[in-house]
Amino acid sequence: MTQDQIIAYRIVADIHGDIKPPRIGLRGTAKLYGDEVSLAYYLLRRPLTFIRQFLGF
Repeated sequence: MTQDQIIAYRIVADIHGDIKPPRIGLRGTAKLYGDEVSLAYYLLRRPLTFIRQFLGF
């Protein structure tokens, strides 16, 4: 949670190869990689989050 009570994730990025670093203030998109999850978890993650927050976990 941020100070404004918004859920946020901090992501650290690495630039690989002979690419020049981006300029400060440059905006764009990034591709994120992570562990595979089951289809059931992917489809039910928002309802599960709602239930967890409703119950106070």
